[in-house]
Amino acid sequence: MQASDGKYYKTDCMTTQNILRLVQSIPSPKAEPFKMWLAEVGNDRIEEIIDPEKAIIRGADYYRAKGYTEGWINQRLQSIEMRKELTDEWRNRGVEQEKDYAILTNEMTKAWSGFTVKEYKQFKGLKKENLRDNMTNIELVLNMLAEVSTTAISKAKAPKTFKENKNKRPAATPCHTDVIFILPSWNDKLSCTERKTFILGAISNSSDDEARRRLRFVALNCCM
Repeated sequence: MQASDGKYYKTDCMTTQNILRLVQSIPSPKAEPFKMWLAEVGNDRIEEIIDPEKAIIRGADYYRAKGYTEGWINQRLQSIEMRKELTDEWRNRGVEQEKDYAILTNEMTKAWSGFTVKEYKQFKGLKKENLRDNMTNIELVLNMLAEVSTTAISKAKAPKTFKENKNKRPAATPCHTDVIFILPSWNDKLSCTERKTFILGAISNSSDDEARRRLRFVALNCCM
């Protein structure tokens, strides 16, 4: 690995999983706090598997601890549900490999933002952080709109392969023009009424009842 002096040296490296396993094997009282923490995290994970609602509650508590508003938290939790519905739909339509989900997500994200996921994270100065956790309310709303639309299109067109799924992505939205929603001056570029008009137009063009319900939620929250 490259060191601070610019030279490369042989370095012992471990994955996060291996580091945690190493901590578990240390026979020292000083390692006990870490072992207790690992046991607590493991117990929480088991509880969440038994009762998935606990994962949602813990997620909301995590966001509150980081200082997010209740309005943002509600939208973020709703976006998680919409994302799961989309990935479930993709899975039912023949998408299996992890890289294929990433490609489809890139296509969808670029349609509404002008950026791929990697480009978007670079734009925001993110590395390993979750992109959606660093979106504004409006970004979450637009991303939800894209995911609801993609899910509805998939259900209507019933693609059977990854290639067909890729070709059935939603077209770029009007708000993609000049990438006005990616700039810091978003709120000055499009009024609340204009945002709602755009989303309500998408509702009227959808024949899927569930998609219409989701889009109504997006419309109600697009100005928060």
